[in-house]
Amino acid sequence: ELLPAPQQQLERMMDILRKTYALYGFTPLDTPVIGREVLLAKGGGETEKQIYRFQKATPIGLRFDLTVPLA
Repeated sequence: ELLPAPQQQLERMMDILRKTYALYGFTPLDTPVIGREVLLAKGGGETEKQIYRFQKATPIGLRFDLTVPLA
């Protein structure tokens, strides 16, 4: 969480990085924090206990391996 001025600085820096990476042929990659059914497919009962779930039409949850970095 940043205040507006530092957030704007961060956005400018990220824009420069994105443009520089694109110049050298790199493509963007984003790791989603929210997962779908795949979370439960990867493990058993212990994995199910580590998922923060939201009730929607389609089951979604926060990926527990990315919850701390997100926070």
